[in-house]
Amino acid sequence: MEEFVLFVGEEKAKQLIEGYLEALSRAFKSNFSNSQKEAHDLLNVAGALGLGFLVKACRQVADFAPSQESDGSVLMQELLRAKSTACDLVINRLLPKLQKTQAPAMSRSLPDDSNYSL
Repeated sequence: MEEFVLFVGEEKAKQLIEGYLEALSRAFKSNFSNSQKEAHDLLNVAGALGLGFLVKACRQVADFAPSQESDGSVLMQELLRAKSTACDLVINRLLPKLQKTQAPAMSRSLPDDSNYSL
């Protein structure tokens, strides 16, 4: 996650993570086909946040082709467990960690160039 924060900045990272948490919270409440699309959409940010277990579960559902032997219900149960764990980690660890590292806004003063001459 540190690389992600360095890349986008702390405030933007917080906004993105909060948006991701909302999307994750709304996900996987419909049919299997929609859940596959949602799983695919959630993969990249899960990886950037270091949620490897969620990446694995999302990938398994996104890539699953239903057959006579399996309808994907076991994979969906695993994905829902991973979703719950991921939401818990984001709420209780990632967001508080970002809030602790955010420094208060500091006013910058420009150097006094009034005495500068050519």
